Amino acid sequence: MTDSNTNPSPKKRYFLRMQELAQRDPQIKQLMPSESVRDAIFQPGLSYDRLIQTVLEGYAEHPALGERDYAIARDEATGQNLRKLLPSFSTITYAELHNRVQGLANAWRCNPQNRVAPGDFVCIFGSTSIDYVAVDLACVYAHAVSVPLQTTLAEADLMRILAYSNPAALVAGPGDLSIVARLAVEHGSIPALVVMEYDERDDRERAQFEAAKAKLDSAGVLTQIVTIKALIEDGQSTTWEFLLPGPEGAERTVMLLHSSGSTGTPKGAIYPERAAKALWLTTRNQLPMVGVSYAPLNHLVGRTTISNVLSAGGTAYVTAKADLSTLFEDIRLVRPTYLNLIPRICDLVYQHYQNEVLRRTKAGEGDKESVGQRVKAQMRSTFLGDRFLGAVISSAPTSPAVKEFMRDCFDILFQDFYGTTESVAGLFLDGRVLRPRVKDYRLRDVPELGYSVQDKPYPRGEFCFKSDYCIKGYYQMPEASAALFDEDGYQCTGDIVEERAFDHVVIIDRRNDVQKLSHGEYVAVGPLGTVFESGSAVIKQIYLYGNSLRAYLLAVVVPNREVVTSLLGDNPGEAQLRALIRRELQTVGHNAKLRGFEVPRDFIIDWEPFSIENGLLSSVLKRKRPNLKRKYGEQLEALYEKLEQKQKQDLEALKDPTSSLTVLEKICALLAANLGLQETDIDPRRTYKELGGDSLGAVTFSIMMEEIFDVLIPADAILSPIGSPAAWAEAITSAQNPAGVRSPGFADIHGKGAKKISGKDLTLERFLGQSALRNAATESAGAVKTVLLTGANGYLSRFLTLEYLQKLANKGGKLICLVWARDNDDAKRQLDAVFAGADPEMEARYRNLAEKHLDVLAGDISAPLCGLKQEAFEQLASRVDRIVHAAALVNHALAYEHFFGSNVVGTAEMIRLAVSKRKKPIDFFSTVAVRPFLKLTKGQCDTEQSPIKDSIVLAPGYAAGYGASKWAGEHLLGDAHRRFGLPVNIFRCDMMLAHQKYVGQINKTDMFTRLVYSLIVTGIAPGSFYLPQSDGSRSKAHYDGVPVDVVASVVAGVSDDTASALKVFNVRNYHDSDGVSLDSFADWIRSAGYPLEQVHNYKDWVTRFEQMLKNLPDDQRQNSFLDLMGAVRDPWPPKMLVQDSSQFQELVQRLPIGDMPHLSEVYVHKCLDDMRRLGLIPAPVHASLL
Repeated sequence: MTDSNTNPSPKKRYFLRMQELAQRDPQIKQLMPSESVRDAIFQPGLSYDRLIQTVLEGYAEHPALGERDYAIARDEATGQNLRKLLPSFSTITYAELHNRVQGLANAWRCNPQNRVAPGDFVCIFGSTSIDYVAVDLACVYAHAVSVPLQTTLAEADLMRILAYSNPAALVAGPGDLSIVARLAVEHGSIPALVVMEYDERDDRERAQFEAAKAKLDSAGVLTQIVTIKALIEDGQSTTWEFLLPGPEGAERTVMLLHSSGSTGTPKGAIYPERAAKALWLTTRNQLPMVGVSYAPLNHLVGRTTISNVLSAGGTAYVTAKADLSTLFEDIRLVRPTYLNLIPRICDLVYQHYQNEVLRRTKAGEGDKESVGQRVKAQMRSTFLGDRFLGAVISSAPTSPAVKEFMRDCFDILFQDFYGTTESVAGLFLDGRVLRPRVKDYRLRDVPELGYSVQDKPYPRGEFCFKSDYCIKGYYQMPEASAALFDEDGYQCTGDIVEERAFDHVVIIDRRNDVQKLSHGEYVAVGPLGTVFESGSAVIKQIYLYGNSLRAYLLAVVVPNREVVTSLLGDNPGEAQLRALIRRELQTVGHNAKLRGFEVPRDFIIDWEPFSIENGLLSSVLKRKRPNLKRKYGEQLEALYEKLEQKQKQDLEALKDPTSSLTVLEKICALLAANLGLQETDIDPRRTYKELGGDSLGAVTFSIMMEEIFDVLIPADAILSPIGSPAAWAEAITSAQNPAGVRSPGFADIHGKGAKKISGKDLTLERFLGQSALRNAATESAGAVKTVLLTGANGYLSRFLTLEYLQKLANKGGKLICLVWARDNDDAKRQLDAVFAGADPEMEARYRNLAEKHLDVLAGDISAPLCGLKQEAFEQLASRVDRIVHAAALVNHALAYEHFFGSNVVGTAEMIRLAVSKRKKPIDFFSTVAVRPFLKLTKGQCDTEQSPIKDSIVLAPGYAAGYGASKWAGEHLLGDAHRRFGLPVNIFRCDMMLAHQKYVGQINKTDMFTRLVYSLIVTGIAPGSFYLPQSDGSRSKAHYDGVPVDVVASVVAGVSDDTASALKVFNVRNYHDSDGVSLDSFADWIRSAGYPLEQVHNYKDWVTRFEQMLKNLPDDQRQNSFLDLMGAVRDPWPPKMLVQDSSQFQELVQRLPIGDMPHLSEVYVHKCLDDMRRLGLIPAPVHASLL
């Protein structure tokens, strides 16, 4: 006899391990379920609201729900106060949750303005949160009908749902308010819009709230907007009393759960009380649970996660972001004991394992098997937390290899669960029919697909069942409801199963030509085939094939011989024919706006048509999919294997250091593997989302790129609206040396994944090596006759080029411009193009001076020796007397990691050049965005002597990454100055405006130009951009902008200064009391002949302005202020904290102009003319002397 405790079953072992964990972990021990509560909720006849009461009161002191902590932090660049996630969670108890539920239900009952009566519908939008759960449970107490939804549904479908449910209230978080308010306006008679998850301290959320309120108010609808917090507080003033049971009893409708089903049209599954209760009664579990809820509550995975945990007295933690970008971080913070998983997440975990094993074996750490065991051991205690003991996977079938990996890697009880929206709770667990939940089942023939209960060796057919817990039907859809049940009352699932034994079934297909892919997406392969056949003359017939273990489709294509002959001749080669069919598939997909996974990735060609005679078509000419599968299935599965093997080989080849592929070509190959696309289908300018990716896929893609390039491109950057294959290639190239000698990367200097970085990391030997420092020059360069300018084709740099050319021409000197390009000729062409066309005088001046005084070199500042050969670098070091380092990657959305190559390594390489052969001064362009990284006390004005911080925390925010990269550059320059007495001038620049003289010379993409452009195209401006004076009149304010030619003149003017000092100059318009402000600009836009309506209510202006910008055509919207609205969301204070700029002021006053010019009406009119010449704005309507 075998001792069951010595060799227990997986389930028994799970129970024993959980009991042991509870003994050593105080948090888990606190969550032990109560037998009395369990027995009470299973009491026959207990109503749904009393069941919830029993749970919430029975576990009153237990922590019930947890959410990520956050702080409200000020974004220095925009001035907005926004949520910033912290690495911790906070919980509320069951008693606190109960108080919220009772308070909200009371408010609905007693507050006439927000009345929700029994039987009323409440539509709830958003992802799972504490507030969402409270609203959902309050519906139970109020005997209302909960309708959980997401705004990702088509707006027409949402309007249809609102029309037939006619809700008493809509509930939404701030991020969904724009859409939900629009729905409320279109509906016209919804009494209340309840805002949950709202923190009025967050400027963005407050703006979303106020915009929604303004939309409702201006539309004149009945809908009143109110916060959930206000309703709960109102309701808590009254003692809660339960409602009497209604006449319908257990058949009372408590929820509509919408599922697209097989047609793609959302259907509202009617959940009676008995069905909703079943979600809380899935198990008599007596083990403590800590879970993570990431799926929304309009999905059964989301609902069962919450109900399973709460019914056992456990704690459910909700993820911080709906797009799941923080999922694995959240899991590791929570340390769950139990997870309800979907296949997509398991795939990501498995892919991480495979990538890690591959990386380590390539690094020579051992053979695949031994490395695999070590990786699993490491992942077991870290990747999903150190208390992970059990999981259920549901939503779609999962690959056996992935399931086996999850069991083995994490040493958990891993169960495969199957259920449907309509069945309410589960039907199968690990292929076994769940009793007594399923009272009876049977298979029914599906003759149109060739499945029969008479099939051998196993009966096959659609699984139909009876249960006391299934739904009543679909709301106001009688035909769909009737089709849900057969003549004997069995509910029909639409899933085709094979019955291996009594109560043992395996899903093999889906009815109605609907295929569920591995990522959970449904593909209606029957109608989709018709789209391809009708959309292309080349495709006579097509059979689309997929299975639930794959994320993409394959196909069998029967070409139209006559059409093919007309296009390719009588005997086309296979390659020609395949290329033609592939183009046709892509064209149809594009024209029909199909999703990426709906277009077959590859195909088999068969010239024999499907027909009645060969058994591939029915008598009514429908495809007989079982017969098609029987004929082609093995070939198509072999094609799947071939494609996946090729994908693996291709990914291996990408890691070959001798590969001739460019970085961009490698990225496109990775994208093809990640998204299931052909490389030829990838436009390197499109974003990841435009190419069909999602947030979870981005995590995988980030891992794949890091494995190939050893450069971190985080998921945030992949999902960024400015991210693209071309942009990622640029970032990767900036972090690598094309010649193969690797420059240090972010991880080398700061550590992989570092969130806090120190100036101590930024020492020159870590970038340049000891040899370069030992051989550093001690002799100064002397008189300046040769200047090196980096980034000469940038906006500021073109004017530095002119200034230095003129200055050096006077002494017979040379300007050397270093430009990123393929070769020197290409570099010269790029620089010439900057000066071509816009202003003939400027172009002529450039060409005349350049002829004798300009050399242009192709280089890469982020590469060792600036991408030059050793001899060329040494020649450059010998020639140059001064370095003007203006080259930089400038982007206000990317993280610090993305700037590391161009802006940090690039600065180090300039220092290498500066201390080689002869010691050369450096003029370095920094940014006002370093201000958050200065050592300042609160409210203190920064001076040009304010030191930079020793360490900083990397955080998101407008220009935060760019500012951090310049902080790092300043640290490196400080190190060089201290070690070698290197003269350094640091220019911290802010807004550089148009050239005062040359026409068409304005920065098209800066904040000033975008704002002026947007004011003109919308035709509206606020009464004032600033807070008014106490009497309501317009305040006197100042706009801090400097004409670009002034900046260029100042920098060139210090080129003769070789004192061994490090100086900082705050580049700004220091006429702080001149009264020239944004209001002045609006007046001068009017005087130039551009009409601007004055909107005196500032919030009204913001609302109208933003909406008008959103309504612009794409090309105009790209030039607009829309992405920068945070800067004008609220009126500006008229008096800003003034920076000291005395040293900069002294430099300006040395110039022939004598002082900083005031911005004037004439100058603004010149800016408008520049914009007109560049095609940004039309000619003015009329001239005015006002």
